[in-house]
Amino acid sequence: MMTGKIRIFSAVTAAFAVVIVLCGCNTSEPARDGSYAANAVIDDESVRLSKEDYRQRLLDSFTEWSQENVYIALALAGEEDHDMAEIPGRADKANAALDGFNEFLPPRELDKLHNNILLNIDIERKWLAAAVKAAEADKNGDSAGFDEAVAEVEKYGAGSKFPTTVLDILKALKE
Repeated sequence: MMTGKIRIFSAVTAAFAVVIVLCGCNTSEPARDGSYAANAVIDDESVRLSKEDYRQRLLDSFTEWSQENVYIALALAGEEDHDMAEIPGRADKANAALDGFNEFLPPRELDKLHNNILLNIDIERKWLAAAVKAAEADKNGDSAGFDEAVAEVEKYGAGSKFPTTVLDILKALKE
């Protein structure tokens, strides 16, 4: 079980570190110039973000999601200063960050890549749900339920292409 926790922690931390290295940190608030569903058919180019604004919104949402996921992974790995009881609240925040990816439209040339993000969000939500199940099992002293939930966390963590997809877009924006 410890090997799986280490793998989860390593994967989440690596994804977060790569984003920081490639993009740097930005603590500014995202622009709130309206929200539109990414899967909506909108032909008006005026509602699409510029590449610069899209990059910033993407970074803001991804950073918010990453911070919560890293905390959850560390809590699951048993780190002392990361409380399992906080996982449900942190999962809610991570889910809200994932919702953010539906609140803006990319430049048209990035539609396909952005849609890949949206397709991978479902796996991330399953990962978060499994983490919450693990926290609940831990709270109830259910070691078998905990082990089962951690196995789900590992399964969804290994199958996730979400961080890689975001990184692909960030690379495309640098070209």
